[in-house]
Amino acid sequence: MSDATDGSDTTTEFDDAPTQLSGFLASAFGMLVTAASGPYDGVALALCVAGAALVLVGVVRGSRSGLTVGCVGLLFGALAAGVQDAPTAVMLFSVTASVLAWDTGQTAIDLGEQLGRGADTRRLELTHLFGSIAVGTVTAVVGYLALQIGTGGQPVSVLLGLLVAALLLLAGLRRQASTAPGV
Repeated sequence: MSDATDGSDTTTEFDDAPTQLSGFLASAFGMLVTAASGPYDGVALALCVAGAALVLVGVVRGSRSGLTVGCVGLLFGALAAGVQDAPTAVMLFSVTASVLAWDTGQTAIDLGEQLGRGADTRRLELTHLFGSIAVGTVTAVVGYLALQIGTGGQPVSVLLGLLVAALLLLAGLRRQASTAPGV
């Protein structure tokens, strides 16, 4: 809108950039995966660093493909650490944090596109974050218990169990996102 009397232009453009809080959280989850899995193997470290960098680029630029590729890199970095005998708890943490990086990054992009970067979305973002962490924690605990009870300590079964746990976590988060009001 412009005011014809003084000639000033008071129009504001809609900023559809990803929200800062969820973008920061996605990047933080990427760094956590790198810190947890990176020390176990050079390949794991390289994959995690590249993945965390792509997550950051994805949430800064609003690139879903950059975010997704980055999170896949984080996940493969966690799996590479597992191949080099990283403890099960580290694997579960890293896989869960990889999925949380993807979920919070998608939330940042979605909210930026739908409500704009300037909207006050902190409460919504934190509610979504805590729900996602709860789903991730329950999934990781169930995965850990299933591995302890049913695998007999076989390393290949740990990797397969973690993959199943990651898929269940992703399915739970997608279900949560599709039933959340207003998102």
